[in-house]
Amino acid sequence: MSLDKIVHLILYSIFTFLLANGYIKHQKGNLNLLNKFIILTVGIIFGGLSEIAQTFLVVNRSGNLYDFIANVIGCTLGLTIFLVISKRN
Repeated sequence: MSLDKIVHLILYSIFTFLLANGYIKHQKGNLNLLNKFIILTVGIIFGGLSEIAQTFLVVNRSGNLYDFIANVIGCTLGLTIFLVISKRN
């Protein structure tokens, strides 16, 4: 795995972790299955749109399927880490 993919994975893990944390603080409650799905979906859509934007809107940049896959894995990892940490607290 290249450094670029690791960076994507880490950034999207942090993004999704913070998204879940913000949701919990805003709602003052627990995440149910629908909320987890929505948080994960928002992260994945954002990751996909960023790759599409790089392809069509940014000069000298191109979207990459493997970057998107790293984004998806990062989103899943970030939500998983959040759930593990929040269960401990």
